[in-house]
Amino acid sequence: MVGLLHFAIASLQLCVSCIRIDTALYITVVGRAMIGWLGWVTTCVAVFGSLLFLYPLASRIRRRDLEPRPDGIQIISDPVNAKFEIVAVHGLGAHPEWTWTCNAHTVREGPRRRTHLLRDLLTESFPKARILSFAHNSDWLINAPVKTAQQIGERLLDQLIEDRERRRQRLPIVFIGHSFGGIIIKEALCRSGDAAEIVHDTCGILFLGTPHQGSPLSVFRFIIAWATTLLGSSIGFLFALRRHSDQLSDLDSRFDNVRKNLKDAEICSLHETIPFYVLGFLSIGLIVDRDSAKGPADKSIGINTNHSGLNKCSESSGELYEAILGAIVKFRQRASLLERGDKQIRDSYTKEKLDIVRLSGSILPMSQCYINLAIIRKNLPNDRSADEFGRPGFRPSLLQRLNVEEPNKELHVNLPNLFDPCTIRDDEKNRQPRRILIRGRPGVGKTTLCKKIVHDFIYDRLWNDYFTRLLWVPLRRLQGRQGRYKLTDLFHDEYFPLYENPELILNELYQGCRKPDAGGSLFLLDGLDEIRPHLSRDSHFYEFVQELLNQPNVLVTSRPSVQLQGDFRPFDLELETIGFYSDQVKQYVKYVTTVDASTNNIEEPEKSQKILSSLEEHTLIGDLVCIPILLDAFCFAWDDVSGTEPQTMTDLYQAIETGLWRKDLGRLVPAASKEYVLSVELEGRVHDEIVLLEKLAFAGLYHDLTVFDAKVLNMLSRYLAMPNGKTIDQTLRDISFIRSSNVSPNDKNRNYYFLHLTLQEYFAARHFRRSWAEGKDLELAGTKVKKLHPVAFLQRYKYLEKFDIVWRFAAGLLGSDAEHQTQFFEAIETEPLDLLGPAHHRLLMRCLFEVHTSNKFMRKRFEIRLSSWSIFEYNYKGGITLPADRDAFIMREMEFPTGALSKLSEEDNDHFRIHILKSLNPRRIASTEILQVVVLWLRQSLNQELVLAVLDCLKEFFQNLSDEHFQITRQPLISQDSNHKGTVIGKFEYRSDLAATLQAVMENLENDSSRIRVTALLVLRGLSNLSKEILHLVIKKLGNSNSDVQDAAVRALETQSNMPALIQTVAAKLEDTNLDVQRVAMRVLSNYLDLPEIHQAIVSKLEDIDFEVQCAAIQALETRLDVPVILQALLAKFKDDNPEVQCTAIRALEKRLDVPVILQAVLAKFKDDDPKVQCAAIDVFQEHHNPTIILKAMVEKLESNSYDVLWMAGSFLRRQSNLPEDVLQAIVAKFDNKSADVRLAALEILEEQSGLPKAILDAVIAMLHDDNSSVKCGTIRVLKNHLSISTVFQEIAARFEDDDPDVRCAAIEGLQNYPSLPKATLQAVVANLESRDLGVQWAAADVLSKQSSLPEEIRRAVIAKLEDSDPNVLLAVLKALQWQSHGQEAVLRKIVPSLENDSKKIRHAAATAIQEQPNLSGEILQAVAHIINKKDQRDQKVALSVLHGQSYLPEAILETIAGELGSSSSHVRRAAMKVLQEQSRLPDSVLSSISRTLVCAGPWDLARIADVLLRMFKKFPKLLTISLGDPDSLKGLYTFLLQESLDQHIAWYHDGGKLYLVIDGDVIEYESRDPRSMIDGILPPDVPAPDYPPLQPQSFSK
Repeated sequence: MVGLLHFAIASLQLCVSCIRIDTALYITVVGRAMIGWLGWVTTCVAVFGSLLFLYPLASRIRRRDLEPRPDGIQIISDPVNAKFEIVAVHGLGAHPEWTWTCNAHTVREGPRRRTHLLRDLLTESFPKARILSFAHNSDWLINAPVKTAQQIGERLLDQLIEDRERRRQRLPIVFIGHSFGGIIIKEALCRSGDAAEIVHDTCGILFLGTPHQGSPLSVFRFIIAWATTLLGSSIGFLFALRRHSDQLSDLDSRFDNVRKNLKDAEICSLHETIPFYVLGFLSIGLIVDRDSAKGPADKSIGINTNHSGLNKCSESSGELYEAILGAIVKFRQRASLLERGDKQIRDSYTKEKLDIVRLSGSILPMSQCYINLAIIRKNLPNDRSADEFGRPGFRPSLLQRLNVEEPNKELHVNLPNLFDPCTIRDDEKNRQPRRILIRGRPGVGKTTLCKKIVHDFIYDRLWNDYFTRLLWVPLRRLQGRQGRYKLTDLFHDEYFPLYENPELILNELYQGCRKPDAGGSLFLLDGLDEIRPHLSRDSHFYEFVQELLNQPNVLVTSRPSVQLQGDFRPFDLELETIGFYSDQVKQYVKYVTTVDASTNNIEEPEKSQKILSSLEEHTLIGDLVCIPILLDAFCFAWDDVSGTEPQTMTDLYQAIETGLWRKDLGRLVPAASKEYVLSVELEGRVHDEIVLLEKLAFAGLYHDLTVFDAKVLNMLSRYLAMPNGKTIDQTLRDISFIRSSNVSPNDKNRNYYFLHLTLQEYFAARHFRRSWAEGKDLELAGTKVKKLHPVAFLQRYKYLEKFDIVWRFAAGLLGSDAEHQTQFFEAIETEPLDLLGPAHHRLLMRCLFEVHTSNKFMRKRFEIRLSSWSIFEYNYKGGITLPADRDAFIMREMEFPTGALSKLSEEDNDHFRIHILKSLNPRRIASTEILQVVVLWLRQSLNQELVLAVLDCLKEFFQNLSDEHFQITRQPLISQDSNHKGTVIGKFEYRSDLAATLQAVMENLENDSSRIRVTALLVLRGLSNLSKEILHLVIKKLGNSNSDVQDAAVRALETQSNMPALIQTVAAKLEDTNLDVQRVAMRVLSNYLDLPEIHQAIVSKLEDIDFEVQCAAIQALETRLDVPVILQALLAKFKDDNPEVQCTAIRALEKRLDVPVILQAVLAKFKDDDPKVQCAAIDVFQEHHNPTIILKAMVEKLESNSYDVLWMAGSFLRRQSNLPEDVLQAIVAKFDNKSADVRLAALEILEEQSGLPKAILDAVIAMLHDDNSSVKCGTIRVLKNHLSISTVFQEIAARFEDDDPDVRCAAIEGLQNYPSLPKATLQAVVANLESRDLGVQWAAADVLSKQSSLPEEIRRAVIAKLEDSDPNVLLAVLKALQWQSHGQEAVLRKIVPSLENDSKKIRHAAATAIQEQPNLSGEILQAVAHIINKKDQRDQKVALSVLHGQSYLPEAILETIAGELGSSSSHVRRAAMKVLQEQSRLPDSVLSSISRTLVCAGPWDLARIADVLLRMFKKFPKLLTISLGDPDSLKGLYTFLLQESLDQHIAWYHDGGKLYLVIDGDVIEYESRDPRSMIDGILPPDVPAPDYPPLQPQSFSK
């Protein structure tokens, strides 16, 4: 009725105007002079004709009044990473929605349907196009607006500019204008003076029947409009569109000027060829003819339709759509700014930039760059190797310090999976990491890693699913950049230095980087440590570096020492590269030796084996070459290395030095290029260059420099001056030990650095050795040169960690003169001595490691000292209670001497012996004297734990023993043990001690303990060539009643090379009455199926009456599916009566699904009656690339009656992220299934798809009306991946009002990742905070907390709910405000009372909302302090967490916090300590409270707060002075430092009236007398003092 009323009113309005219309028509048609009956007839005809013409206009007015009219830019399609934009503008008086819609019959579809040109056809043809429709009111009949085409054009232009600014993205634009819409487009482009980018980005304009020269019909419409002006009609638009009007001519002239700036943009015009008919039979001709439609286009294409049909297509195969499609495809040939920029960026990564150059000068292919580089996760639970700020802490052993210990491969992260979703925070779900920091020590391959990443990103599409472009920035190039540097400057310098006029591209890249996802850009920032000065706020570069490092997507490499604090966003993941795995070392050696041999035309087939044998023989060297650069140097210098047989680290580096100097000699001394120079002559030939490197290395370490820029070299120029006119710069460029930044030779900003930090330490040690041997002072070069005697320098700096490896090398280098070496060790033993002890003994041990075994006197002296210290360390740690992670012992370090271990093994204490065994590793047990002791324990001990510890050691040892070291000869050794009388154990070729070891292991095969028997068998597994006699004994264990023993026996036999001779003995077990024995026998025999009698025997077991035996036979046979008989036998088991047998057979044939017969047989099992069999058939396809036929078969299983089958099929399909469309259609067909489980399973599959066609998406949207709430929720989860489509967004938002709380919850959660929701949507979300359903409340809170910003009205509405009495509402509101309360003092004051709420969750949420604030007001701080004073430990923890991060607390509050250091709660004490540690200053009274903590707290508590206390010692040196002033505090301080020094690098010594406290790399210096006179009885009475002067009782009484 309402519709009819509207229509009647519209018709009446027109009829009222008929008199005026009739008059106008009468005057127009018959003239003023015509009268009489003919005039009346003519008038009636005119009136009737006008009514017929006005009928459709009345219908249009009715429709216009019934529906709200869209206005402005409407987003039709908005895909992620769109490539271009389509902007469509409708014609005169048209409805913005219906004008593009065709309502017609189609050949394909049959029944009438509506097809929208933009939404249905163009979206499908151009899925990467952002499609916009510009809606404008250009009505001319009744209630028409008073505006011009120019005004509408300006509005189009303004909205385009606003849309681009909001999105920060410039894309190529394709304009489509129908009729008058084309005029609007021209007006917009003509008025874009201040927005030239719109014209520049226009790549094509498609005019659909645009009247560039006017239209004859406009005159007739003009008359109608004039006649109805009383009803609000307008003649403005029509007057301008008359034929050859002045307005159109002027527009053409203006557009001609714009056309010059369109450059290579294309213009295409389409025109109608069929007249327009009123009421289907009355023709009014062509509305826009060809001449008028052509306009600025080269030609106009005629389309077989009328004017209103030029913007309506029923299907994609019609003439009109093909013309539109062809035009847009042609327009798209012009690349966008970003596409042009991306091409230039990719082109800048030239082959030369990505080449990996070896020391030999040859290029290493990417296939040999093993850049998984053992990337391991850091900051794991109980990982004390990194402090809270990310800087690695002290690493006691050499391998740990150099980071070459092989990590647990379970912690390995493959490079391609670096950005895969994972658990980033313990309290979060899996999400994709976007910001990753990779630390790595020098020479470990960080830059190689970057080159590998760039190479694989470009050529292998690495991470292309996540990122559009990769921006590799070697940060060292930023050195020397001047002025106010911006990202656009960086882009220009790195990628566009020679590009003509790149400003527009640079700006587009910059705008993309400002977006939340950085426009798909991944920044690869290499070498953060090289711009360390710019990480300080004092640097002029700080703001730029901050912007660079805070990018949303960033991958940063750095040396471990760099700390990021302050204004830098935290990283999602912190990883570490540590070098090569041992198997990669072998592959690398084999490759480079082969390449070097072929390059030099020499045949050295045994070279790689010699190198690998040497690395295995000298395990320290084998560990060191896990550092890639050292491995390359070792291989390159092999000729010099092989002649010296290096035993120590010093030997290795001396050999590498010789090899590299030999390589450089021809460049440094051209006259020597053609002659062979002996090693002893080399130093004389390159003396000046060696001295330069020595001085540079020493000065660098002294000043903490590893990168030497022009400023540093200028400062050191006098110190480094070269003789004979040589320049420092040229010399450094010619030396292989040094590398330089990748800039031109003439660049004054070139930086230099050593190949590896250990090479710098080696040359620094050479300089120290030279001064020591020559008796000259060391020059400590800097702005002022100071001098210090080498002995004095050693005594002052011997405990500094940065010189740790220097002292090792110095001890080795001084070995060429026994007297000098002895003097060096005497200097180490001379005062000042570490008052604690661990640091001194580690230094002694490491230096002793570099002393050759020939110096027995010195070694024995210090081995006794180290063994004494080890006993003290064991007793001291055993007497105090410490956390389990405090397990560092000096004897566990690789450098601990074997002689000291031998002495310790004499201790008659089983617990201590187990402690020794835990300290051993496979390399160190290889010592003959250690092995003899271990075997003695194995034979004589009755302690099972000790026996197991011995066997565990031997298991690791034998697994690491090569076949060359372990060979049985012809001379047998007969066992005398009663259990193995006459057994041939064997004699080892050149390790007779190994035979005795093996014999002791064999004796334990009959131990009463099954654990010991199992471990003994696993020891044998590490040996591949056991004698037949031993193998007989192991085979007997297959019949043991204990399944663990059986399994261990199988594992031991699997590795044996002598098994064929005894295979019949094992085969006989197939007839054993014990079925378990039969099964384990088949496991062993599965390795020998090439023997006919074996595979026949096992095949016969396929018919055994016991199904478990049959299954075991199938599993044994599956390794030889290449044998036809076996294959057919397994296929036959598909028809077995037992489903378990069928399942086993199906799984066995998984690897042969490429055989059609097998594939069909497995597919047939999809229809088996047993659900287990169906599941097994589905499961075998999980890891295969599956054709459509299999995918469709899986889809059909979604309707299975078995939930297990449904789940398996669904799980399989969910893992397929790009299913073909016909498979998707098959899945959608399941929406009609009556079972909600089936419908939900179908939706879950679609949820995992990377994209969905429109037809599929429409079907999903329809599921929002399903009766089942779970199905509705599943539908929303699918749709939330397509929120860029406005219809989808609206459909989800509409579910906020759903009656079912689960659906509301799912709808709200669906918008969680939408950063800027419209106000109306936010209001609906806020309303749901008061929902009675907790899930809805939390979902609403989560959405609000993730908004980039909340409108003030919304924020006030949320804050008002803090007064709600419902605790659930309060909790939700607090969660919503967590990230929305920054700087909102009034909000924070309202949150504070919640800190004392009875609910733990509310207290925690309130604390979280407040603690992120950088500077809390005094009022809020007082409120928090009040909570602390209440002494409720529960509330205190919350209040202290709020203060975490506040670095300028008032003194009264600091006193309050300090008062809690004596709390009975360890959690409160630690929280209070952490707050105090963060302060910029602390009053003496607070420092005194902290000092008293050292007395009151026990060892366990001190260990838990040790990291905080040590940082406080560094930050507040006065804390040490206060502690020294009180005897009790001094004892507490000493006990704490001794306890911590056992696990960290801490030294405390007195020298020259001052006390020095060394904590890792920091030295705290303060005036004090020697504290030894004030410490008495510091050690527990039951812990004997070690043989170390500072800890001897008499030293305390001095």
